[in-house]
Amino acid sequence: MKLASGQFIHFGGDNPIIQADVFGKGVYVGQSDGIFHGYDLMALNPVFTVNTGSRSFGPTLKSGGMIFIQSGNRLLAVKLPASLK
Repeated sequence: MKLASGQFIHFGGDNPIIQADVFGKGVYVGQSDGIFHGYDLMALNPVFTVNTGSRSFGPTLKSGGMIFIQSGNRLLAVKLPASLK
């Protein structure tokens, strides 16, 4: 991912990203192994990881201080830390 400043951000791992969303200061990615990560774009640090148990993802939704992950036939909710609200 290339930022407006020209800086590149690389997400490591053996599994390709199949879902990516950006909301405010956070980027949220779902990988092909069912793992979903939240990253702080300002600090370039991982903030949370969720094992969804499914390799399919729908659009990620954000409402207030929560992120909603559509994965398989489930909807998972994660409370966001203050750095990503």
